[in-house]
Amino acid sequence: MLKKLILRFFNKKPKEICVLSAIHNEDAYLSGFLSHMTDYVDEVVLFNDRPWKDSSCGFNSEKIIEIRHLVRNNTCILRVFRAGKQDKYLQRLADRVLLSLFKNQAANFTLSEIPSEDAYYNERKVRQFLVLFAQQMRYKAVLCADADERFETKFLQNLRAEARRICEQKKCLGLHFRELWGGVEKYGCDGVWDLKMKYVFFSYF
Repeated sequence: MLKKLILRFFNKKPKEICVLSAIHNEDAYLSGFLSHMTDYVDEVVLFNDRPWKDSSCGFNSEKIIEIRHLVRNNTCILRVFRAGKQDKYLQRLADRVLLSLFKNQAANFTLSEIPSEDAYYNERKVRQFLVLFAQQMRYKAVLCADADERFETKFLQNLRAEARRICEQKKCLGLHFRELWGGVEKYGCDGVWDLKMKYVFFSYF
């Protein structure tokens, strides 16, 4: 076991970019989202907030990390999977993040109520957890994205160069978002959509 862990450590390439995505009732978008992103980043970390099951959604790529969540008796329960199998190392990182949130914030920290169609979804706390989790994984830069969002191909092709730039300059990159209508050829760029921007790509300074 020790030999296996040592080989795993030394054979790993430096981690540069991961995508963080909080999923809540967005299963219909997942396949397209993952095929859109996985060629351009080192890993995709999904926080899957949904009713408890004994196994993951069956993602079979080593690039995909799935964090499954349930609240029982006002207590957060997280299970972490890589390529559809529970990962003990990543589980320890997730537990460490939860512990730090309990210590540094409030004793009653919870991510959400038990997920259901009508349950309130605390996306702010989920995103907070994901950012801290990626920091524990020692990523240089993270890109935050929703499962129903898509990026321009040119931006993704230049993603690693942009990651190096924001790491060197210690900047956070904001992107303009457009609403698509019936395909990628038609989108809104007037009114609120002309101003809509999210700061989604940043480094750990």
